[in-house]
Amino acid sequence: MKIGIATILYNEKPLEEVARYVSGLGYQMVELGAWKGANHFDLDACLGDRSYGRKLKGTLAGYGLEISGLSNHLMGQLVLSGDDPTMADWAPGRQGAERVEYASRELTKTAQAAAELGVPVVNGFVGSPVWDSWYIWPPEHEQLYEQG
Repeated sequence: MKIGIATILYNEKPLEEVARYVSGLGYQMVELGAWKGANHFDLDACLGDRSYGRKLKGTLAGYGLEISGLSNHLMGQLVLSGDDPTMADWAPGRQGAERVEYASRELTKTAQAAAELGVPVVNGFVGSPVWDSWYIWPPEHEQLYEQG
């Protein structure tokens, strides 16, 4: 078994800096966020340019790292949570069925990118109308949590 970490924890830092840091801590695998706003993986670039994946894997391999999974938590949440207003930022201008269709397409693209990279896992949140009662995610919605 190899130990891994989600690079989204260091989203504000460049991937190569994160790779150097986490490999120095002994991590062997990284999970990359695939949603818009996750800075270490570009879903559209991966699907549009075959060299993107090779370069990405090469960069990580230079630090002894492999990709354990692609995560698209936000889109998983959108597909299964209905029309929760806390998620409006994840699919701007979309509501209801249109939001679910958009998120479903993005999850499908994530699975296609994972296949392209030879990554066996796509992670996502499962969705729940009370998901934020368990954990404030994303944290900027703390006011809604407190109101609830």
